[in-house]
Amino acid sequence: MLKNQLTRTCSGCDGARRRQRNTAVAAITGINGDVLAREREAPIKLRELLEVTVASGFDIEGALLRLPSRGVARIALARQTLMYLGHVACGLTKAEVGRLFGRDRTTVHHACMVVEQRRDDRQFDQALMHLERIIRIILGPTEIPCQH
Repeated sequence: MLKNQLTRTCSGCDGARRRQRNTAVAAITGINGDVLAREREAPIKLRELLEVTVASGFDIEGALLRLPSRGVARIALARQTLMYLGHVACGLTKAEVGRLFGRDRTTVHHACMVVEQRRDDRQFDQALMHLERIIRIILGPTEIPCQH
């Protein structure tokens, strides 16, 4: 299960990890890293993180991911990818992902199956791995080992 805060073991490691996270968030959201550094106490909401990342990856408006209907195929695939990443990259159960996005767990299961089937397409698979890496960098590990 996803932990809300990182376990810090060393202030030097903490600072390096925060800079890496701020750089990744700035690259995705377009927000200056200095602004993020000043506002580092404000938690990034998981739903917003996933929506911004997937919307950016699919080059669509984030609001389209929140529509109650399926929409066009491209939007539906983006929404399915959103749920897949919530399950795979964030470690949430399908029921938790469903609650997070206002969907039933069976809808999340279907979304995961659709995305898994699409992974046979090399280009889609590479894009998906890229999005997953971005999310994992931003969320960071649940524990930061001290290198000292």
